[in-house]
Amino acid sequence: MKLIITLVVLFSSFASLASTTSITKIKEIMLDQNNGIKVYLKVEDSLPNVGCRTNLNWPFVIDISTDFGRSLYSALLMSYASKSKVIVHGFGTCTVHNDVETVKRIEFK
Repeated sequence: MKLIITLVVLFSSFASLASTTSITKIKEIMLDQNNGIKVYLKVEDSLPNVGCRTNLNWPFVIDISTDFGRSLYSALLMSYASKSKVIVHGFGTCTVHNDVETVKRIEFK
């Protein structure tokens, strides 16, 4: 029983490190040849450092080497160009870039 409670607390704490923005707009999008096949984005919300995310200049990143990442990037560009509102959800991990939170999903409003 103690093991189960410990595991629930442990997994809950990881989930709580994931970021979700309020309804906002994409402020900037950046690709850099030195960083590989990744798209970095900023939102109009100011975001605190959470978990592994310590890069305040580029708080979110998308891996565009995958089909999902390319689809997300395409939709992101349309949202940016039309100045649409979005909600960005992070994984709470920095697997694509060591100090930038990986995007889990973006809701287009």
